[in-house]
Amino acid sequence: MSLRWDVTNVKDREVNFPPTEDGHQNPVTYTLIMLTMSVGIGELTAANVGEFYARASLIDTLDGPFMYEPDGEGGHRDRRITIEDVRGHVGLSTNVFPVETRAAWLKRVVGNHLDQQVRRVAA
Repeated sequence: MSLRWDVTNVKDREVNFPPTEDGHQNPVTYTLIMLTMSVGIGELTAANVGEFYARASLIDTLDGPFMYEPDGEGGHRDRRITIEDVRGHVGLSTNVFPVETRAAWLKRVVGNHLDQQVRRVAA
């Protein structure tokens, strides 16, 4: 099934979704849309901002940053998702459902991370 998303219920789309200079979708918005699958939460609400951010932050810590941004010197630097990014996208929804419980999500994410490390060491 393909990922479907909707930003029409986000309060200030002009601020949170400005396209890049080349007309592409805002990279923060795109990343948050993709993150809904990783964090197991398909809709950003005022009530779940903290949980969404906490899950995204844990994945970021385990696996590295989701985004990069120019460093002004021709290279790039890590760009981590912030709580402000998440708060600014309340109203974003996708077809990721049902919400994955924290216990199930932790089992999946930590289990996958541990399995990756074991395979890496065994290689």
